[in-house]
Amino acid sequence: LTAVVGLELQPQRAGASEPVAGLPIQAMADNVPEALLIADRTALKAGETVRLQVLLTNLPAAVLGSSFVLEYPAEALVLDARTAGELVPEGTLAVWNDATAGRLSFAASSAGVWSATNGILAQLTFTATGAFGDQSQWAFTLHSVECSFNGYENLSLPGSAATVAFDNEAPRISAIEAQQVFIHRLLGPLSF
Repeated sequence: LTAVVGLELQPQRAGASEPVAGLPIQAMADNVPEALLIADRTALKAGETVRLQVLLTNLPAAVLGSSFVLEYPAEALVLDARTAGELVPEGTLAVWNDATAGRLSFAASSAGVWSATNGILAQLTFTATGAFGDQSQWAFTLHSVECSFNGYENLSLPGSAATVAFDNEAPRISAIEAQQVFIHRLLGPLSF
């Protein structure tokens, strides 16, 4: 237990100079692995697009594969494009499942380890439909994120969320501006 919380190093194999996992525990404690969901904008109007990136950071070692599930508001957004990110090497098997509206699953796996431990796992582009209703904000939720370092054991990462605000109202003028317009129409331009 003391090794798990970083007070001691992991048990070592005979003749090995590194812990069993191959990384000092302190290095892992300082750099917590994360899956982040990043949106390129925080506000949308009908017809505008938002690009999301699923970013993996501080992985303790190179992976062979990764997967995630993204929940999004299907009534307000249409999925336009989805691609594996720069973290996923050329020739890696990447599978998308978007059969259920509002839910997108992704998995990528290869026979060899990926070259980086930080990077963009996937990129997604959505277009706002304009069917926002009375709701002014919608959430994207990233969950069930897993990485595999050997093809058998998976590291589960905490999920992430991003919120996008929708502007479904026509531009409004203030009460003072409305009064000025009314007076101008009634009396004509005023001069002082």
